[in-house]
Amino acid sequence: MQKFLNKNKTVKLIRVDKSKNIAFLNSDDYHVHVEIEFSCSKFTRLDDDPTLSDISSFKNMIDLLRPFISDTSAHQISSNHRIKPSYGLFKRHKPEPHPLRVFIESQGTITSDIESYIIIILTKLASDIKECDGFRVKTVFV
Repeated sequence: MQKFLNKNKTVKLIRVDKSKNIAFLNSDDYHVHVEIEFSCSKFTRLDDDPTLSDISSFKNMIDLLRPFISDTSAHQISSNHRIKPSYGLFKRHKPEPHPLRVFIESQGTITSDIESYIIIILTKLASDIKECDGFRVKTVFV
C-alpha cells in the first residue's frame, strides 16, 4: 500500500466518516471538497495570519503569571506556535458529491498547554469541594 501511494502522489487515502472504511481519492478532487467545506459561507478567510500577535499576547499573559507560578508550571504552559490543522473525513453516507466532515485540531496549538494545566487545577479544586452553600457540586471535565 505504501509503495503504491509513494508511486502515485496524486492519490489520497482518507478515512470514511461513521465507518472503518477508507477511500482512495484523487488529490485534486479532495482539494475541491476541502474548498467547498471551507467556503466563505461557512468560514471567514483571514487576510493576515493572527498567530504572531496571538503569541505575543500569550507571552505577555504568561509574564504576568510568572510571579505566581513555578518555573516548572511556566514551562508546562508555554505554548506551541502553530495554527490549528484541519482535515476532513469523507461522508460516503451522504449523496454525491460526498461532503467532508471537517475537523479542526487544537492539540499542540497556542492554548492547548494552558488548557491542560487549568484542567489539572480545576480537577484538584473540584475534588476538594463536596458541597457549596448547601448545593452539591457536580464537575465534568473533558
